[in-house]
Amino acid sequence: MPQFLSGVVKVAKVTLRNPTGKAFDYHAVLFMGVNQAAVAELDVSLGAGESKQVSFSVTMPSQTGVYPVYLGVYSAGQLLTLYQATENVEIVTPPPFNMVITRVSTATDKYATAYWLAEVTGVISNPHSAAITHRLRCLMAPGTSDPYLFSSYIWVRCWGGGVPGTPASQLYELPVTLSPGQSVTVVSPFYYINGWHDIHGNYEWSNIDLMYKSGVPKKYWIVLSDELGNMSQPISVGSAI
Repeated sequence: MPQFLSGVVKVAKVTLRNPTGKAFDYHAVLFMGVNQAAVAELDVSLGAGESKQVSFSVTMPSQTGVYPVYLGVYSAGQLLTLYQATENVEIVTPPPFNMVITRVSTATDKYATAYWLAEVTGVISNPHSAAITHRLRCLMAPGTSDPYLFSSYIWVRCWGGGVPGTPASQLYELPVTLSPGQSVTVVSPFYYINGWHDIHGNYEWSNIDLMYKSGVPKKYWIVLSDELGNMSQPISVGSAI
């Protein structure tokens, strides 16, 4: 069974034949799925007894699963025949990028010196043989020494927030499409670190109920993640007891 990634564009080739003794204009529609959703269509004219190979440009469905494929042939608005392909198509989950955080820079916030900022730089690469698209997020959570003490990362940076008209569902995501072997560098927006940076280089910040814990240095753990939950190795800012 052929397997394709969701959203990729493939070309389906079909040979159409006019079995009659006169010319006809045909309308061909390619359907996918048990609900027979139309994914491509075209018009073709065939002379008496003529055969012609035609090509459909098909964008693969966004949902994973197995899809039967059908070809409907119409003339003058009437369905002449509906063929089902001998093979189904399977839409599979795209494999993850390689995601590596290469730098976390910190600086004093010029607007509030009691706060610090962290900016995350990462290298994203596609080691696979097909083009891959993922929606990336930069996530951060507090932790004393182990980034997995918390079940989820609780702060998400907003890549799309500065672009007018960005849908709310995409505010925190950076869509990235990479060709095979391609790499890009991404830089997250700044994080505010809730607390202050003392003279010993330790970060001291509030716990979840927003009460400051002076003298209890902790860490922030930062990862890059995609919409499927794949994550880079975490990197920390601060020190822990």
